[in-house]
Amino acid sequence: MVSACVAQPGAGLQRLHQLGEIVLPDDPFELESGAAAAVPDEECLDTSDLVESDGQPLAPAKFVHNEDGRRGSAVNSLVSGGCIVSGAEVTNSVLFSNVLVRSHSVIEDTVVLPDVQINRNCRIKRAVIDRRCKLPDGLVIGEDPVLDAQRFHRTENGVVLVTRGMLKKLAL
Repeated sequence: MVSACVAQPGAGLQRLHQLGEIVLPDDPFELESGAAAAVPDEECLDTSDLVESDGQPLAPAKFVHNEDGRRGSAVNSLVSGGCIVSGAEVTNSVLFSNVLVRSHSVIEDTVVLPDVQINRNCRIKRAVIDRRCKLPDGLVIGEDPVLDAQRFHRTENGVVLVTRGMLKKLAL
């Protein structure tokens, strides 16, 4: 589940939608405050209730390519260890561990769960990408509500949930 501090600052866990194993707040993309803010909310920095794990340490996030039209960047976003943003743009988003975003892709207002590969030339807006998904080259999500509703699960508020099973049905 996306932390309330990331997903809906100040609103706690109100108005949640249950979609399979993923819990979505009405608008998980309000990142102006909370943990993604320039100065995070104090409650988001409180680590007293964190559960310790024996998980393996990951390399720091990596941003590669620094050319016009091909610059790996993340703005107003949270990017976990093990991620590589390779010549792509990430804005107002959360990338969990081991996410690869390839060149010329644009990710906006999106939550990407662990171990996802987003291939070249993808455009993803207002989506939640389930763990271990591999998005094919050129996939567009979040721009055509009718097409999104046919291929994926789209909430009333326009948030698109993408799972591996849904991608397999596309046969791209």
